[in-house]
Amino acid sequence: MFLSSDAWLLLSLIYARESADRDHLRAVGDFINHAIFTDKELEGGLARLEQAGHAVTNENRFAPSMQVLAWYDSITTGKSRTAVHKDLQRVEKFLGICSSA
Repeated sequence: MFLSSDAWLLLSLIYARESADRDHLRAVGDFINHAIFTDKELEGGLARLEQAGHAVTNENRFAPSMQVLAWYDSITTGKSRTAVHKDLQRVEKFLGICSSA
């Protein structure tokens, strides 16, 4: 079961595109949600996403899986720009998280 912060984290991974360290993920997450990931959100979220095959880890660097990037690219094809809040909703839906909004 995923948490809403996992969607935020997965979108941070998607936006980072290439492998990112924790500091870079916190910066991208701040851009998305105007908040900073806690250590618990990062560690728990990365573990859940990796276990589900949505994230990969290599020497304390993290990236979205190729399947996640393919999914994201398929839903944004032809769009020159998408809204961050819409992307977050898409990722929540992808993870099966019911949005409260």
